[in-house]
Amino acid sequence: SMFEASVKMKIVDGDVSSFMWLFNARLSGENFVAELFEVPENFKSINVGDVFEVTPDELTDWMVNLDGTLYGGYSIRYHRSRLAEDEVENFDNHIGVIKYA
Repeated sequence: SMFEASVKMKIVDGDVSSFMWLFNARLSGENFVAELFEVPENFKSINVGDVFEVTPDELTDWMVNLDGTLYGGYSIRYHRSRLAEDEVENFDNHIGVIKYA
């Protein structure tokens, strides 16, 4: 079975910041360690693949994708709920979700 855990946190780079998903999340003591898989263009010193330690206080969302079923991912669900009906299928395909638990 395919299992992917991700966490979301606010990433700051100089005077720009954004809430970003980090994938391949794993436990490190009380925290998570995870890596960036996409970075906005206006971020200069942060790159795809950079690894961050995320404390419970910094965690703004989490998700687990188990064989296409999404657990958590509350900000994703909210974003999806605001899409036009004809955009929903493309969105689900893009993030690899078949079903929302």
